[in-house]
Amino acid sequence: MKFKDVTNERKNDLPLSVLKNNGIGDISAKFYVKGNTEILFSKSTSAHGIDEHISIQNIERPIRKNEIIYALFKIMKHSPDEVHITMTPTATGTIHIHYPKS
Repeated sequence: MKFKDVTNERKNDLPLSVLKNNGIGDISAKFYVKGNTEILFSKSTSAHGIDEHISIQNIERPIRKNEIIYALFKIMKHSPDEVHITMTPTATGTIHIHYPKS
């Protein structure tokens, strides 16, 4: 399984433009796609340290476990013990992964 980095192709999408134009610290954002599954990864650095967040969504179906594992290990490069994972309570559900675990 491999997600395609489409950050440059979709640089004017609302989530990316909001993150980049928000002016809150040093924020970088990447957008990945595979089929109907989209992954938005953001990383910021501030006086408090590094903060990373991933949102995974698919409007057609629930997120698969292997998509979460891919995002965690290949994009975020952390183990499950180091992150906090939550799911938005909808039919398909959006998965949020946050580092550091708080």
